[in-house]
Amino acid sequence: MSCDDILLHLQGYPDQTAESAIDAALAVAKRLSGRISALAVELSVAYMPNQLIDNMIGLKGIAQEAEQRSAVSCRAAIDYFHDRAAAAGLLNGVEVISADMGLEALRRAREARTFDFSIYCPTADGLDKVLAETLILLSGRPVLVLPRGHDGGLERVVVAWDGSAPAASAMHEALPLLRAARSVTVVVIDGDKRVDSIAPWPHAVRHLLRHGVRAEGVTVEPKGRSIAEALEDRLKADHADLVVMGAFGHSRLREIVLGGVTEHMLSRIPTAVWLSH
Repeated sequence: MSCDDILLHLQGYPDQTAESAIDAALAVAKRLSGRISALAVELSVAYMPNQLIDNMIGLKGIAQEAEQRSAVSCRAAIDYFHDRAAAAGLLNGVEVISADMGLEALRRAREARTFDFSIYCPTADGLDKVLAETLILLSGRPVLVLPRGHDGGLERVVVAWDGSAPAASAMHEALPLLRAARSVTVVVIDGDKRVDSIAPWPHAVRHLLRHGVRAEGVTVEPKGRSIAEALEDRLKADHADLVVMGAFGHSRLREIVLGGVTEHMLSRIPTAVWLSH
């Protein structure tokens, strides 16, 4: 997969994407010798006129204030991104669109379908679960989640390998990141999947070596821990900058559901996470 067309999701409400997060995303693009665009969504707040409620709490004013705050913050984030990306020679473009608050995640997922992958940086309020899940399950493209405080350095990478189709897809699509890494460890949690239903991890290591990735494999014993906990402990022990993993889950009408390990990694966010569904 090429990395000439990366998309960074910028947020303006309720919190603005931090400048440090934008810098981290640009560091990823530079590391991959890629180019990057940014998408900001100005939110519109549905308002049903009601004189009684307006007199009590000023609902119309609250809605207008939220919309104005979203617009101002989005423009500020876009301006910062544009200037920094252009100065670094990484700029593809910027786009600002409008969407009802309840449809923001779906609009972002639709826009992301025509990029190599998306970068999502949780804002000060933490991970927007609905936004993250929608991008992962409905964009059709990989998503790189950069947690707060991450500088974009991706030197030490763990590939969470369970031999499944989503894991294979995630590993393949992450090849540019894996080639650029200083160390790559294919980690298997013992007993995670039936042996006869998976691709063996030595084959995954062999595949990576053939693509010029400096990789090694290791099997981890759960020792009473859940699969997610065992993986998280390994990430901490390896001081991993990134974990590459397949995202399990499905979408239903008005509901988005992720698998247990995927949900754990997103809710805890111990490091950057590359997810492919």
